[in-house]
Amino acid sequence: MKILLFFAVSLNVFANPAGEAARAILENRCAACHGQAQASGLDLRQRETILRGGKRGPAVVPGKPDESLLYKAIAHN
Repeated sequence: MKILLFFAVSLNVFANPAGEAARAILENRCAACHGQAQASGLDLRQRETILRGGKRGPAVVPGKPDESLLYKAIAHN
């Protein structure tokens, strides 16, 4: 999951089946609060806003998935 999410977000590969699965997870589990509502200033609807992040910093750190706040949140770390 960590590698899938990292590549789907940082390389914008939502066009392939694995990327579509990652998009579905974000839409079904995260978009209600981190879409238009932008809880904590985080908007997960676009690559640019995911990389910018919210009040706690960038949601994804390209090339460093272990430093990704999005991964830490999903992994409950």
